[in-house]
Amino acid sequence: MKESLPKLFERLTSGYDQATITRISHEISGEYFPTDSKDYRNTVSELLELRSLIDNTISSIEEVAESSLKNGEDVFGYTLQKGRTSREIINEERMALMLNDLGFSHEDIYETKMRGIPHIETLLKAKNAEKSLGGHIRTTTGEPKLKRI
Repeated sequence: MKESLPKLFERLTSGYDQATITRISHEISGEYFPTDSKDYRNTVSELLELRSLIDNTISSIEEVAESSLKNGEDVFGYTLQKGRTSREIINEERMALMLNDLGFSHEDIYETKMRGIPHIETLLKAKNAEKSLGGHIRTTTGEPKLKRI
């Protein structure tokens, strides 16, 4: 994995002249502050591009480390952690019978909720009543996310 660090530096510095590499280094360390809005936008753009390269390289390194650990090899400072546990009922019918035998009612065991919007739309289309959804549905949009263009 040590071979990856020079490759990372090579990928990070390719396409930049020495002055730009030095400036970016100073930006990261906090020794450089943009002087105007154009310089600021360029700095942000360059740092985001570097972040993308670093994230991709780190992901590759993590894959190698994980693979090594799965193969029984040591990776200094790292170990594999158990994944998140999930539980599921093996046989719903048998579980319901057992709960009924213990005195739990159908309402205690099951919940009912309205079907999803796509299913309801299908029902309404079958009766040519799509317009009935009108004031019953609210559409929201999540926060905008940064995307490289």
